Amino acid sequence: TVLEKAELSRNNDPSLKATSVDLTSLESIVSSADPLKVRVYIYDVFFSADGVGKDIGLNNISVSGRFRGTAPEVKKYSFNATVSPAAAGQLSWTPAGDTFDEGTEISLILKGNSGYLFENWTNQAGDVVSTKENFNYTIKANTELTANYKSYSDYGYIFENVAPYDAAVKNINELKVALAAAASRADKTTRYRIFLHNGTYDYGTQAKNAVAGNVSLIGESQDGVLVMNCPSTSVTNYQEQTPVFFIDRSENDVYMQDLTVRQARDWESKVSRGQALAIRQRGARAAYKNVTLQGIQDTYYLNAGSSSAYFETSTLAGQTDYVYGDGTGWFERCTLYNTGAGYITAPNTPVGEQYWGMVFNGCTVDGADAAAGKYYLGRPWNDSPRATYLNTTFNQLPKAEGWAGMKSGCVVRFHEYGSKDAHGTTLDLSSRSIAACNAAESSDAPVLTAEQAAQYTLTNVFGIDWNPQALTAQLTAPSVSLVDETTISWTPVSGALGYAIVKNGSVVAFTTASTFDLSTFGAGTYGIRVANECGGLGEMSGTVSGIDGIQADADSSSDAPRYNMSGQRVDKTFKGIVIQKGKKFISK
Repeated sequence: TVLEKAELSRNNDPSLKATSVDLTSLESIVSSADPLKVRVYIYDVFFSADGVGKDIGLNNISVSGRFRGTAPEVKKYSFNATVSPAAAGQLSWTPAGDTFDEGTEISLILKGNSGYLFENWTNQAGDVVSTKENFNYTIKANTELTANYKSYSDYGYIFENVAPYDAAVKNINELKVALAAAASRADKTTRYRIFLHNGTYDYGTQAKNAVAGNVSLIGESQDGVLVMNCPSTSVTNYQEQTPVFFIDRSENDVYMQDLTVRQARDWESKVSRGQALAIRQRGARAAYKNVTLQGIQDTYYLNAGSSSAYFETSTLAGQTDYVYGDGTGWFERCTLYNTGAGYITAPNTPVGEQYWGMVFNGCTVDGADAAAGKYYLGRPWNDSPRATYLNTTFNQLPKAEGWAGMKSGCVVRFHEYGSKDAHGTTLDLSSRSIAACNAAESSDAPVLTAEQAAQYTLTNVFGIDWNPQALTAQLTAPSVSLVDETTISWTPVSGALGYAIVKNGSVVAFTTASTFDLSTFGAGTYGIRVANECGGLGEMSGTVSGIDGIQADADSSSDAPRYNMSGQRVDKTFKGIVIQKGKKFISK
């Protein structure tokens, strides 16, 4: 190949002229089989009037000319993409066209319509090529892609045979449908309960996912259910564009149990790139039991002076102000986990003795090694910030002074009482100080007396009309026994909303009765968990081995004789346990 001319130009600087380089003389020494490379050297020899060197950059470079010989053949492939069903959304791609060179990267852009949820992208063979709505596809063959959606009406199965729950879900789209159904119900005075089987529920970049009032989100297990999102790092309105869950001001009495909510944007790096919320709550009387909240900065935001929350045996993790806001929150026997050196809480409690701020009672503080001795209990954000640590166990000790500064001049009400180290030894709190807060003169002393500490009770903090511990109380499962090879039974539990059937450690079904037919579930080890009024499940009962030796399905293709459990011969239409070739099966 012979390159005749190369041109380098910089139009924005009159001191640099467009340059042409004649390369025709190279024709005799460059064979058609060899590549020709042009190397451009740039020396920083241009200076402004004050002798300071300028920055130099290149753009809009073009190489043009003629070549002789055979150009390499570039394979071209056809491309098309559609939406199914067609009414589900709008689709475009760049670069536009229906034929592309091999290796071209095509950006697919989808916008779903209301009432539909994206499932996946499949190719002409039916293989899933992506689970992201918008993605880049590199073409390597003739390709037809389909963006698959489902209508909300296609998810009706999540509401069937799930009593005492209103819905039971196993993936993010099912959760979206269940939450939408809860939000659109006519009677919001009645509790709506959603059960989440173990699994990951990933919202992607979608944020501020609403939870309506009087809704329970009940996970199968605290570590097994993960609800998360990962917003773009380019967002700027953090409170609107990052929360995994959002509970608005009028949405009261939300209940969550046995699940993890992760703000994943900075979770792996453990380095904050700004606020990123796991839950933003503005409603009142939210209760959380065995819930883990994970984030780095501003993990949990109690976002209204009228908002209130009760956490029990939960874990809240973060590094910078990861429990903060203007509401009143009581944290009972929770773990506060420092992912790095920073601040646990940053309240901006309204002025007035009726506002108690953040109360940590019987909690444990732990964390990454990098936070040991370097973190603060909290700092004042605004208004009359109030936070109190009662009978806290510090497996990881904070800075000796305890409290840091942020907003100056506030009437600060930061307190501590009965703190102990990891060995149970009472800590010397004489070094605790709010000096760094630059607080108003009327601020409280940082260490409470026993009499002052005794004023912190749930009744004083929340009033007599709300007892969250009555909501979080768990019901103990009774003994389970086998009635016959396919049926288990137990004594009804007083106050039980219903029961979850557990096979080999996993929840497989639900019932409001006190017996359950195992026929369709096959051999295994079975037990039950009892649901309380909010839907929260207690510990599992003792187990029994159900339908031992029975396989889940009969071999429908076999013509071998079948017999019922009484030894009578039956045909293929018989439903129930059959014996065929000396083995027990369930015929459906």
